[in-house]
Amino acid sequence: RNADISGEYRVVRHVMKDSGQDEVKHMFRLLTGNKGVIALLAGVNGEGVFLTFGTSRENRGVDVRPAFRKAISELEGKGGGSAFCAQGWGKKTENIYTILDITSEELTHD
Repeated sequence: RNADISGEYRVVRHVMKDSGQDEVKHMFRLLTGNKGVIALLAGVNGEGVFLTFGTSRENRGVDVRPAFRKAISELEGKGGGSAFCAQGWGKKTENIYTILDITSEELTHD
């Protein structure tokens, strides 16, 4: 959907409609296989939203957990992970585009 460039990183954010965990994880693996990419992905379906934030392990110094915690909280969800990959499920889906936009903005301007 969108990509912002911040220094050496490209932040890719995308909402996958009618998608669940498997589809999002597949897209995540494709994107994070590229050094310099930070992926902010959401799969939205009738059950809620599956959120995955992450980056290649080669991108030392990037920690997606603070941004993920803030976003998953806004979605009334739960999840967790490492500095390189955080994921979880949320109940609210109506503000997902805004949440990803704000998260991307925060990551590219810090």
